Amino acid sequence: MSSGTEHCRVRESTNLTDHAYQHTSCTLCYAYLIKQHDNPEFRPFSTETERCLRHSAQGYRVCPSTGNQTTMDAVCHTLTPQKCRQWTACCAKAWECCVSQKQTPTPGDGERCPRTWDGWLCWNDAPTGSIAKARCPSFLQSVSSEGK
Repeated sequence: MSSGTEHCRVRESTNLTDHAYQHTSCTLCYAYLIKQHDNPEFRPFSTETERCLRHSAQGYRVCPSTGNQTTMDAVCHTLTPQKCRQWTACCAKAWECCVSQKQTPTPGDGERCPRTWDGWLCWNDAPTGSIAKARCPSFLQSVSSEGK
């Protein structure tokens, strides 16, 4: 086994810096959790290095990060308290995933699907051809209980 990875992975984005990982993963959480019927005030957009949010009407950019409360507040100010809790919980879980990706040794045996944050869940390395399973995260369980 080798040591954990130096960078974190979000879906197709590899080798992200910590800041780019936080911005990208929180933006994915927003895109997955905040739907059209929620009247979102932000829209995700991509740069060469990360994903962020752009305010639809005013055009300013927010790159949310759990390490920067100002960015989190700017987005939460536009959400219901419940949606804010769900989104911030998703962002926190994404960061926990990054920390885990960095600390968990990489198995050295055979080809593997890489560890990644997919916008909902943290996935560990898995042998190619295997089936990986995970429990629905608590912030999503509260989404389904709203009936939307």
